[in-house]
Amino acid sequence: MLTREQVRAMREALEQIVAPVLTLYIDINPAQPDNSHKAVGLRVRAALEAIPVPEAIQAQALAKLEELPRGRTQVIIAGTDWVQSWHLQTRLPLVDGVEARWGKPYLMPFSYALDEAERFGLVCLSPERARLFEVFWGEVEELPGAFQAVNTREWRSMSNDSTGRRFTASRSMRAAGGTDSDRFENRLTAWNERFHQYLARELEDWLEVRGITRLALMGDSREIEAFASTLPRPLHERIALKLAGSVPRLTPAAVLKAVGSRIEAFERQWENDLVSDLLSRGVGGLERVLNLLQAGRLRLVVAPWRVTQRVYRYPDGRIQLAETQQSQPVASIPLKDLLPELASAQGTRLAFVRDEAETRLLEGLGGLGGLERY
Repeated sequence: MLTREQVRAMREALEQIVAPVLTLYIDINPAQPDNSHKAVGLRVRAALEAIPVPEAIQAQALAKLEELPRGRTQVIIAGTDWVQSWHLQTRLPLVDGVEARWGKPYLMPFSYALDEAERFGLVCLSPERARLFEVFWGEVEELPGAFQAVNTREWRSMSNDSTGRRFTASRSMRAAGGTDSDRFENRLTAWNERFHQYLARELEDWLEVRGITRLALMGDSREIEAFASTLPRPLHERIALKLAGSVPRLTPAAVLKAVGSRIEAFERQWENDLVSDLLSRGVGGLERVLNLLQAGRLRLVVAPWRVTQRVYRYPDGRIQLAETQQSQPVASIPLKDLLPELASAQGTRLAFVRDEAETRLLEGLGGLGGLERY
């Protein structure tokens, strides 16, 4: 799994690549029925024929395409005498399943995925122990040092059926009028709270070190709620999923099976909620949003997954949808290539939405949406 530090190193390495190079992004998700090896190859060859790539470099890229698909997206960057390839377990915002560029390294889809993908931390509260998994880009890793300071025997003792323990204690203490039973209950409650607070403090440290942005909690529903109640507000607000039920002896593969689809569903719902917010209080329209973005008046811009619009860049730096008679544009450029640059220059957050949310954005807001600064 890529750590936050590895992501930074990867971005720095990509940014230092000297042009001209071929950059290819290819949807290779084997779950898609139209992603047979032959179909993917035909799409890639068609994309290469549309740009002036030297035949030798094309051949290097096509050779990398013969690798067995090991994810959802393949990224290939090839120069005169070298080629690099990555298989990613995530979707990237591609048009028609493949995008090819010749010239400067085309890093927008890659950089967007690096910046926007949520790192999930899964806290697994089992009768045996507490465990912490990190889920990012469709990969899972258990953080082996997490919660290890907690004695396993103590954790098991605390985690045993507290209802049964309370019943046993209260029955034996009933003759004393309940006073000793009440004291036992109070001690048990205080013990649980201190224990969960200890876990919460350690979790906060791990989230900072690993750059985890969202939380999922798995375990007995009472244990989940008790633990969640001890989290400080900034951590509590990161909770995206609660998976109540018995916890098996989880392996990374079992974790991905248990939470992978739930994470994707959470992300799709988040995108739909974002578009709903735009429809109720945002601004829309390609030209209007583009003008407000350049004026620094937007704090958020939301674009569809498949941005096909081209725009014109003028000598004074202006970006417009159409040519004007006053001056000649320097070039016609895909809007998708410019959006990250424009957003970064204005300190504006950029998000892409897909599937149902993308359709709603296109139909309800004309292709781009934004929220104005306060």
